[in-house]
Amino acid sequence: KYAEMCEKLGDNEEAIKTYEGIEEYKKAGDVYRKINEPVKAKQMYKQAGKWLKYVEVCEELKEFEEAGDIYLKIGYTYKAKHMYEKAGDVYRKIENYSKAKEMYRQARNKLKYAEMCEVLEENEEAIIFYESIREYEKAGNIYMKIKDTVRAKQMYEKAGDVYKEDGDFVKAKEIYKKAIDTGKGSTDGLKYKYAEMCEKLGDNEEAIKTYEGIEEY
Repeated sequence: KYAEMCEKLGDNEEAIKTYEGIEEYKKAGDVYRKINEPVKAKQMYKQAGKWLKYVEVCEELKEFEEAGDIYLKIGYTYKAKHMYEKAGDVYRKIENYSKAKEMYRQARNKLKYAEMCEVLEENEEAIIFYESIREYEKAGNIYMKIKDTVRAKQMYEKAGDVYKEDGDFVKAKEIYKKAIDTGKGSTDGLKYKYAEMCEKLGDNEEAIKTYEGIEEY
């Protein structure tokens, strides 16, 4: 009661000292937080075993990796993933790509994980994950980078098919053209798909020219 009165009267130092003396660490933490001393607040919440309060302060301090660890420990898996993704974004910003990759792995974010693999030139791993989430264009770009144009063409065609299914005919047309431009193997099937997209988009001149080139009059 004495500590509560000290707190009400703004005598925060005395309130904290008293709360700590009677092992009311959560209340001491609340006062530290109120007076903008989050590090000390964290210590108090840890001693009190108040992990949700503890993790709130971690978030305020942008200690996202630690927040993820705590959320995982107390069974808040979804929130843990969110914190690990935020931690990955921070590491990525400061160009610590290895650490960013690890955070994205823990966040189960396949796209960002694959992007870090690509940055780190772990191309095989990047391709596997890009393909698993149907990011075929990105996989194709890596194949082009490592001069495997046959596989690049296959990936670009798959990417075009996905864009077509999604109704994004502009992007589908662009990617089919990209596949044709790899110059590997027969491209008649791709040219037909490209021409179809030209036709859908009202680019009739290009559609006709392409259809004629594959004898589809």
